[in-house]
Parts: sequence; structure tokens; C-alpha cells
Amino acid sequence: MDAAGKEALDDYSLTPVPDEARHSWFSVAVQRFGQVSSFQQFMVGAVLGYGMTFTDAVIAITVGSVMLEVVTILLGVAGVREGVSTSVLARWSGFGRKGSAAVGMLVAFSLAGWFGVQNGVFAQGMHDLAGWAPEWAWAVVGGAVVTAVSVHGFTTMAWTAYLTVPAFLVLAGWSVADTLAGHTPADLLTGPPPGPVMSLAEGTTLVAGAFILGALMTPDMTRFNRRPSDVVKQTLLGVTLGEYLIGLTAVLLGHAARTADVVGIVTSSSGVLGTLILATAILKINDWNLYSSALATVNSVDVLVGRRVGRRPVTLVIGAAGTALSAV
Repeated sequence: MDAAGKEALDDYSLTPVPDEARHSWFSVAVQRFGQVSSFQQFMVGAVLGYGMTFTDAVIAITVGSVMLEVVTILLGVAGVREGVSTSVLARWSGFGRKGSAAVGMLVAFSLAGWFGVQNGVFAQGMHDLAGWAPEWAWAVVGGAVVTAVSVHGFTTMAWTAYLTVPAFLVLAGWSVADTLAGHTPADLLTGPPPGPVMSLAEGTTLVAGAFILGALMTPDMTRFNRRPSDVVKQTLLGVTLGEYLIGLTAVLLGHAARTADVVGIVTSSSGVLGTLILATAILKINDWNLYSSALATVNSVDVLVGRRVGRRPVTLVIGAAGTALSAV
């Protein structure tokens, strides 16, 4: 295999993505929406609904989303122009080579941790559905599937998003219709929060903080875009739609069910299918956790050791480690 073929197989982990390897804005937008419309976002919305009125939750989501969109667009444009990942971009953004290695290590450990946490949630949900298998077995299955998807890179991850994003939207719609049945709009839109009151500042911080790491890793994704305008379009579509559609849906569910237990809300309102699609919703963001962690690790090893390692074997190592820890 020639050098160009090896770079393509490695998803251009350290070099700019060439024009011929870039994708349509919609392909990237679906994956961005898949990140925002995650189990984590569902959980944030439920917490807001449990501690805030609907109006205050809307304000918190709006302010937090604007903050995220500004960061996402600025970093995303840098990613599409330079064609490199966040960690490599940090080399030329004031951090220097050694600084970019430090950034890469922080990102790698953080996202690897999130990979393990979300894989554990997947295992718990599947264990509740099929009690015949222990949680550790489901953790191994889930970790293996996500690792396989991430190893194959951006194109495979795009197809994963094409399948799982619509499934999650079906779940959200079904959950809303089932849980909100018997509740009047006035009760949900104007009623007091069912739990301890959360301030507007706390709610805004929760919204922004829940996805800020994903926003910071935007160049990992937008380096596959073709032009800066694509970044603006997909951010306005993916982040706005994800924050409002999923966030406000979860707010209403929190008000109706009078709990912040999003797993309980989803499984009780949608049954077996709800648990299955909840697991799928976790998979569609966990592949990006692992993918970005591997990119950051490749950059750190290149800078600190002076040796280039492949993204694929690094993904396998991190995936195996995260899976093992989540299974313990």
C-alpha cells in the first residue's frame, strides 16, 4: 500500500484531510446531531425539568446553546481550514508541540473515561432488559461493537449515525406521547418544578458544561467538511436541534414523571424497545469518544516519543482498556 493509502486508512490522524476525502455537510451534521442527541443530553434535560420551571429551562438551554455554538463554530472553521484534529491544531494555536501533547493526554484520558462510563450505562440497560447475561458480559459486547466501529473510521461512524439517530428520535417521540398522556399542557408548561429548585445560572452551566468537551473536539469532525459555511450550517442544525428537541423533550418528561432518573423514564415509557434504542443512542456517541481519544493519543505519542503510531491499533488498545474497566 502506498503512502496515500496508508494515510486514508489511518483517517489522516496527523496530516490534513485532502479535498477528495472530505464529505458533504449533511454527513457530518448527522454525526454532530448524534453527539448532541445523546443519553447525556437526555439526562441533562431531565435534571433541568426536575429542578426548574419549563420557562426557566428554555432560557437555560438557550443561553447554554449559544455559548456552545460560538465555541463550536470558531473551532470548527479552524478545523475545516487546516484539515487537522484538535490535538494537532493545538500545535499552531499557542500551545506549541509539547503543549499540544499535554492537551492530547488530557483529552485522551477524559474521553476514554467517558467511553467507559457510557459503556457501563449500556451494560446496565441491557442487563435490565435481558437478565440472563451479567452486566460485565454486556459491557464486553458493547465495548467490542463500539471499538469495531471506531477502528474503521469516519465513514463507518457516519453510517452508524444514519441508523441510530432516527431510532433515537423515534424513542423520544414515543416516550413523550406515552409519558405525557393524561397531563395537561398547563400542568407541564406552567407548573412548579417537582424537585429541589435549580437556579438559572446552575441550569445554564449544566447545559454548557455537558457538551463543552464535545465542542472543543469539533475539529476532529469538521476536518472532513468541505468549506467553512458547512460548519455553520451543521452547527445550527445539529447543536440547536439537539439541544432543543432532546433537551426540552427531557424537561417535559422530568415534569411529567416527577423524577430526574432518565433511564427509569425511558424504560418505563417505552418498554423493551425503549431500552434497546436507549442502548443504541449511547453507541452513536461513544464511537466518537473513542475516536477522538485515539486521535489525541496518536498526537501525544508522536510529540513525546518521536514515533508515529497508527490510529487503528491505538483505538483497539484504548477500547480494550475502557471496556475492561467498565466491566469491573
